[in-house]
Amino acid sequence: MAALIEALELGIMPPDAMPIPGVPGAYLHPVPNDLGMIEYHDTQTPKERPAYYLARIVSPDGFLNNL
Repeated sequence: MAALIEALELGIMPPDAMPIPGVPGAYLHPVPNDLGMIEYHDTQTPKERPAYYLARIVSPDGFLNNL
């Protein structure tokens, strides 16, 4: 998980990222071992380079309860 967050901060998008329909610049990435999904959004660094920030971690129970 720490490696994913570090990669996102450096502007590296995971290859299996899934865009969230209707939310521009938002993506989901599965957490290993089926522990849920990570929602992250694109942004820019102060030097105008692409980066991403962790918006929230969605647990399977929380996701199903919001449907």
